[in-house]
Order: sequence, then C-alpha cells, then structure tokens
Amino acid sequence: MARPLRTFVALELPSSLAYELHDRAEELAEHDPALAVPAAEHLHLTLAFLGDTWIEDVHRIAKALQRAAAGTPAIPVACPGLGAFPDAARARVVHAPVVDLSEADVLAGLHERIGVELEELGFPRERRRWQPHVTLARLRGRPAEATVEAVRAAASEPTDQGPEAILSLLALISSDPAAREYRYKNLTTIHLGDEGKDG
Repeated sequence: MARPLRTFVALELPSSLAYELHDRAEELAEHDPALAVPAAEHLHLTLAFLGDTWIEDVHRIAKALQRAAAGTPAIPVACPGLGAFPDAARARVVHAPVVDLSEADVLAGLHERIGVELEELGFPRERRRWQPHVTLARLRGRPAEATVEAVRAAASEPTDQGPEAILSLLALISSDPAAREYRYKNLTTIHLGDEGKDG
C-alpha cells in the first residue's frame, strides 16, 4: 500500500558553505557524543515543512513554488556563530543562524510567498516564528557542557558575520522518517534568478 512522502521546502547550500558548517559541527561533536551530525550534502535552509504529501500532489506543489520564486534573485547570506533550540542548556538542535545580506530582505519575502502558495494548496503554516537557520546537529540526549558553553559564547561574544554564500537553488525535498540516518531526495529544483527554469 502506498504511503505519503514526508516533504519540506528548502534552499540548498553551495558545497563550500556546507562543508565549512559541517566542520563547525564536527568540532562540537568531538566533545559531545550526544550530537548527531548529518553529512555536509544534507545541510540546507528550511523554508517550509509540508509533512505528509502524496506523490500525485508533487506537480502542483512544484508549480506553486515556481510562482513563489518567480522574479526572485539568488540570495546572498552569511552564517555567523551558533544557536540552539530551544536554548543552549536544553538544546535539542544546534544550528547556524542565517543572515540575509541582500538590501531588499529577499529571503523573508520568498519565505512569505511560499507560505501563501502552500496555504492555498491546503498546507498550513507553522505557528512558530520562522528563524532562518541551518541545522548542524540534533541531540540524542542532554548536551555536554562543552556544547552549552560553545553556543553561549557564540551568542554573547562579538564575532565576524561568518562564512558567506549565494543561495540559488530552491528544492522540494522528501525525507524518510524511518531511516536511522538522514535520507533526503530532491523531488524538484528551481533555480533562483532563472525565470521558469526548474529540474
């Protein structure tokens, strides 16, 4: 019997940024066995979670994403420091905050348009306030003191704006919640700045 896919919408990271962030996560994991770090190629900036999605709906979703992305240029971003959800002491997720370096707040605009388009297809928005970030690791238990201190230090001490990159690939991605490791598959890809081009 067919099962629905678990899907989300994300901006893919250039390999240079992905590997730099992955190295940051691996440094933390050396001192904290509770950290589960995904492979560099699985790092991304999530824009929307759709949850259960039937394969026959993928085409409609792809068209909605094309409409949302129409006219959107590639987005310059930086990833300064570290963060944690819900906070450093109770961390379940360690992440790299993402800062939009464009002058027109392009990232927030794209996120809003995607939300509108998906709502019209029956996918409700998340109630939590969206905070652009790249998940670097998930915790399988209580965070080690080294992780808590690293996150707090990154949040409180002045730092540079971190690694920079241009984000230009918007993707609808499926995930396998039953897999023991991260397992993602791109269902469609849209190139920002290239009107109507998708893959």
